[in-house]
Amino acid sequence: MKAKSWFNLHHFCGFFFGLLLLWVSFTGTLAVLSYEVQYLSDDKFQASQPYQGQVNWQQLEQQLNQHYSGYQIQDARLQSSDYHAGEVRIRNQQEVKYVYFDATTGHITGEGSYGRYSRFLRDIHRNLSMGAEGKWLVCLMSLLLIGLFISSFQVYKNWWHGFKRLPSYFKASNKRSFWSDSHKLSGVYSLWFIAVMGFTGSFYLYEHGASQLGAPIYKVPLVATANTDEQQALPFSQLLETAKQHWPQLEIRQFSYPVSYNGSFSVSGQTDAMLTIDRGNTLWLDMYTGKVLNQQRAQELSPLVRLGDAMDYFHFGTLGGLTTKLIWFGFGLILCVLSITGMRMYWLRVRRQQPSILKWLGAGGVFSVIIILVSTYLTIVNFAQFPNNEGTAPYLYSSQ
Repeated sequence: MKAKSWFNLHHFCGFFFGLLLLWVSFTGTLAVLSYEVQYLSDDKFQASQPYQGQVNWQQLEQQLNQHYSGYQIQDARLQSSDYHAGEVRIRNQQEVKYVYFDATTGHITGEGSYGRYSRFLRDIHRNLSMGAEGKWLVCLMSLLLIGLFISSFQVYKNWWHGFKRLPSYFKASNKRSFWSDSHKLSGVYSLWFIAVMGFTGSFYLYEHGASQLGAPIYKVPLVATANTDEQQALPFSQLLETAKQHWPQLEIRQFSYPVSYNGSFSVSGQTDAMLTIDRGNTLWLDMYTGKVLNQQRAQELSPLVRLGDAMDYFHFGTLGGLTTKLIWFGFGLILCVLSITGMRMYWLRVRRQQPSILKWLGAGGVFSVIIILVSTYLTIVNFAQFPNNEGTAPYLYSSQ
């Protein structure tokens, strides 16, 4: 390809949908530390002591029975960081609540609704609150990042010199030079981050496509014996104890009751398998008898599935706990600066032609603005209407 063709490719990837790419990058950057901001906002999100690997499920169950009698328990999970409180989702016929608890003691620390800061940012970043169609748009942004990464080496010759070239802050007579230097500086320092986001995002694009085509990624759990009498399921502490006896090496981090009477109770967590998410290790039980129905070990998953699980650590910056989260947050901001300076450079380049804002944005820019406004609106509306949009579920196991 000629130099002009590389430049056109770089321009298309960075500007045509530049505003949408900036929006996805910005919301993703904020989402990296969303749980930490949530942690600081209210004591209920804070564990009284760091989690040490053993959850007091029995005490939690007693607390739920005492304070939330009559509510259906749907699921529970721990956060990835040991200083965060765990959460249990419960509901009755009128509402859905999220109850937070200290994993070590099992004591309840507070309650809240679906409308949390972390959920808001993750919903708007993951799929723009537009379901499967929105996720297509978000995942496709990864292809633009890959295009930017590849074309950068052709557009910016001798790019490695850019590590020590500071922007021309004091050359007020040459604003375009300042924005160009700022763009190159943020670009060379964030090259590795662009590659990570582009690669992990493209893998999510593959996973989303596979799921839309109905290709199974994880095992499909066996269902329990059909129940027609609306029998009460076993308490979760009893089912978790059965799971622990069957699989002693499993560090249980989440469980879930099914949404139907003939479904199965699932238990997930961590073993000694590296870079795997909780669902990689899952046990399914009959919720009425405690019989083990199926088991999935991370070590037995295909290399492609294991790679997909590892993507989460690199995409969300959870690889090294809070330290890597802060690094990801910082480079996420640099990626946003890269988008802003690139768009500013293009404006300075064409402003002599006195284009209107619409002409400058182009069809891709107008489309991006519409998507940003619609996604923000839908996210706010979805949060305001929840829990009415979840529907009703059968009562499987209720607090006494």
